[in-house]
Amino acid sequence: MLFDPWGQPYFGPVGLWRRWWQEQADQLRADPAARLAVQHGFVVAPAALAKLGWRRADIRRELRRGNWASVGHGALSPLVLSPSGNAYRDRRRAHGLSAAATALRNPDGVAADCTAAILHGLPTMAVPPTPQLTARSDATLGRRAGSHTFGASVRPEDASDWFGVPVLTVARTLVDLARHSRRDGIMAIDAALREELVDPDDLKRAVSQAAGWPGIRQAREVLALGDGRAESAAESITRLALVDEGFPHFEPQVVVRDPARRRNWRVDLLEPVSRVIVEVDGLDKYRDDNVRKEEKIRETRLEKLGYCVIRVTWDDVVRHWVDTAALIRKKIRERAPHLPP
Repeated sequence: MLFDPWGQPYFGPVGLWRRWWQEQADQLRADPAARLAVQHGFVVAPAALAKLGWRRADIRRELRRGNWASVGHGALSPLVLSPSGNAYRDRRRAHGLSAAATALRNPDGVAADCTAAILHGLPTMAVPPTPQLTARSDATLGRRAGSHTFGASVRPEDASDWFGVPVLTVARTLVDLARHSRRDGIMAIDAALREELVDPDDLKRAVSQAAGWPGIRQAREVLALGDGRAESAAESITRLALVDEGFPHFEPQVVVRDPARRRNWRVDLLEPVSRVIVEVDGLDKYRDDNVRKEEKIRETRLEKLGYCVIRVTWDDVVRHWVDTAALIRKKIRERAPHLPP
């Protein structure tokens, strides 16, 4: 089990994702029909319910009462999702059920790429509009039945399962994500390392087995940058953007000592020569007045200690990176003109 700096059990985003699904499974297992659905990603075909004595009228009644939900064509679920207040999380949960329903209709497919990442709880830039699968054979390739099926080698050791749904392993998923998207790759590898989801030897083996595949050179570069110290997806893509821009090395999660206050300040990203700090702010950070006050004190103390603090948001990195990079470069040049641009 992982522990935070205060010695408490750590439930990061991946751990919280997995725990939520397990809690739903535990609640549903008391009912035989729901238990059957849990065994295949919380979805079941009407024909399977008929074997338990369910009639069509029973299915219609449960759907009408909101006890069960229809998940695409030919799949039902006892897990009726309700809004959680986080639209991104809700889309990922709905995608998980949709992936399970698609796999139910396509037993030759294995959840892959962003869909596999979502099932594992790894962050992705976006939720795919349809589930992504990798076929064990060439007969089911292409877009069909509300899914996109890719063609790639699937060895027995490449496959695991998510509540009975075939899904590529974390190591293989990381390789595929990094081959297709640098941002998806860096977010996922950082999260996997932070929450100890992947064995380094398994990852090396997955990279080696993908030799010659499209994008494997990019995957090697991105996965080599993986750092489990990154605390958020936004921090991961910011670090990648800094690397791609050619900036001097920014160290993640550095502890800055403040002898006058007899305390330490931990910063997201630090360039040690210029002493420029890049803090990656999430939307939730400033909704609490106490948090805002603490952050202001923290920033003031860091500046008195000789550091320059630059705050960036997700939009600053994803949508306005040219302006953000120019500001960071300006500050570094002012404070350490001898560093390379």
